[in-house]
Amino acid sequence: MARMLRRYEDAQRMNHWFIALMFFGAGLSGLAFFHPSLFFLSHLFGGGAWARILHPFLGVAMFIAFLGMFLRFWKQNLLNAADREWVAHSGDMLRGDKSRMPPV
Repeated sequence: MARMLRRYEDAQRMNHWFIALMFFGAGLSGLAFFHPSLFFLSHLFGGGAWARILHPFLGVAMFIAFLGMFLRFWKQNLLNAADREWVAHSGDMLRGDKSRMPPV
């Protein structure tokens, strides 16, 4: 039986997809107000009034969820010695020489 490597917890995945949904919702509602030819997108939110009401709430919800994700992962995003070694050899990889790259 193959063992599976679990990279992210369910709460982390749900937070990621919540941010993605809020991003697209805020983007579509914002596009509805960007140009009159895109106003038909406001019907996705129940009309122009509802799109105007929901747009800032979608943005705030996205920011709060992103802040939670940032606070959860900030330590893993700090550069360590292995990262610095990889960056030092990244020029070799960009030139097509992967043999000098450190192990992942």
